[in-house]
Amino acid sequence: MGGRENKQLAVGGRGSVSPSYRPSCYLSSGMECACLIDEGKRPMKMIAYLLAIICVIAAVMYFVMPAGQLPTFMPGYLAGSSHIHTTHAIAAAVAAVVLFVIGWILGRR
Repeated sequence: MGGRENKQLAVGGRGSVSPSYRPSCYLSSGMECACLIDEGKRPMKMIAYLLAIICVIAAVMYFVMPAGQLPTFMPGYLAGSSHIHTTHAIAAAVAAVVLFVIGWILGRR
């Protein structure tokens, strides 16, 4: 048992693969095909989480700040107004929840 855990398996004679790494697809002869394992979904998951965090920040700003104190680039800005944009805040919060769910689902696949 001394070094068995560190041994590497030969896959179809084309290099070696550690026992913890198992490619998800093989050709019929047992050789590894050129497919990527979950490499394309990671950036999409990170983008979904990043947008969700931005939506959470926007929702908090809409709930807490009156329209006159919002940054000028945000929809709903009105100089000198004391109106709180509750509907904007709810929409941003719902968008954040949806984006968090999308990121979670992409992370599970």
